[in-house]
Amino acid sequence: MSEAVLDWWEYHEGRRCALAAWHHHRQRAGGERPSFDGDEARDRLRGLAQQQWPGGQDTWTTGPTEADLDERTRRLIASGATAIFRATITAGGTSLVVDVLERTAQGSWCAVLLSTRYGLDRFLVEQAALTLHVLQAASIPVAGVHLVHVDADYRKGKGPIEPEAFLVRRSLTIRAARAKARVVSAMAVLTDIAAEAVPPDVPRGTHCRACTFTDRCVETLPADWTGRYPTEAGTSADVWLARGYERMGDVPADEPMGAPRRRARLASRTGRIVVDPALPQVLEACRPPVWYLDFECVWSLLPVFEGTAPAQHVPFLWSLHHVDEEGRLTHLDEIVAPGPDPRRRMAESLVEAVGAYHEPIVVYGDYEAERIGELAALFPDLAPALERIRGRIVDLLAVIRDHVYDLQFRGNFSLKAVGPVLAPGLTYRELAIRDGLTAARAYARLLYLPEVTPDDVETTLADLRAYCERDTLALVDVHRTLMNLAQGATMTAEGEERYPEVRV
Repeated sequence: MSEAVLDWWEYHEGRRCALAAWHHHRQRAGGERPSFDGDEARDRLRGLAQQQWPGGQDTWTTGPTEADLDERTRRLIASGATAIFRATITAGGTSLVVDVLERTAQGSWCAVLLSTRYGLDRFLVEQAALTLHVLQAASIPVAGVHLVHVDADYRKGKGPIEPEAFLVRRSLTIRAARAKARVVSAMAVLTDIAAEAVPPDVPRGTHCRACTFTDRCVETLPADWTGRYPTEAGTSADVWLARGYERMGDVPADEPMGAPRRRARLASRTGRIVVDPALPQVLEACRPPVWYLDFECVWSLLPVFEGTAPAQHVPFLWSLHHVDEEGRLTHLDEIVAPGPDPRRRMAESLVEAVGAYHEPIVVYGDYEAERIGELAALFPDLAPALERIRGRIVDLLAVIRDHVYDLQFRGNFSLKAVGPVLAPGLTYRELAIRDGLTAARAYARLLYLPEVTPDDVETTLADLRAYCERDTLALVDVHRTLMNLAQGATMTAEGEERYPEVRV
């Protein structure tokens, strides 16, 4: 590859990892990289924002064939268009898409960047700087570079969302000019790297855990690779990697680290699951009879329901499993079909289901407690009952994070990470919906898409209920395993190591 022309995404990823930029560039050159357009939230935001430029013309009206987009943009500039949507420009060694190219009264152009975020950050300034560079390199007279982003203080009223109330516009022209030399220099380095036939030699580190290409770099490494140490304040695992400690157990015992990392280190050195001796006492707070609760919520950058904020999480489904004193398992749930605001029914039905009991309610993380708190604030008449329910919550995530470590967690304490380890018999594979983001998007489509049929609604709601039920069943199974593990511990309160055989 003799010459490389990078785009904004390759630069963005390259600032984190040059190897990621190299891979992304080859994907795009080979037509293999997934399009970042078509994201539902961004598409809806773009449609709303474009209302501010009546008569604007979109370069993608006849399809996003990249080879033609530059020429379409040039033709629209020459034709006297007042605003060009998704203007594509390649110059100065970079190809980028400008959300809106706005012609000024003087005939110059203002580049408008559209962001789904609530404010300004370093990458947006760098994007503005790169946009300024490319426009100038293409000999397009630039009046300024502006950012349009969502107003975090917006609350939806009774009618449609008005772009002027929902969006905030601010100038980044001065910031972009100041950052341009630095950004262009960084882009030149990444361009040289992308042009090489051989990938760059980049040290593996904690940044690899959140990369698109994780499977190529670290998935084959041992489960106790040092980069998988649980995240906590203090020394970064990258420091230990730089010192040559490739596995958790290689890190010296006198290195400062918190209890979760100490358990991870012990698991690496022994090859066994590590259980803190305080686990039995902690689990006394949630012995059967006990409930297991999970919420599914919809969130949309463009709020749907009156009084809601951008991307506010609105519960539409809960699932409850119950284990009685004899170990019998029962299940119930509540789902609100798409239409009116579901929050009142969610709150009332939860109070009806568990409000009269005093038994503990097991959840995973603080998500359910936060949603219940929001419902209590919204409905004062239900607040006392909802606050009592919230007071009964026991967070199983905190229990595991603070008392258990298995190498197969790979430094991740999410339910999707610990579930297959502590409850290996449970699977999501046969479900149509297998994660919370997909669940939220499925429900959002029922709210937004006009062509949804009654059969679509029925099928989707059934899929959502099946997924949420599986999540609470996972809580049941993980809790049972924890109670089994509590029968023996691998570290005494004094730090003495002992290793009972524990069947998981």
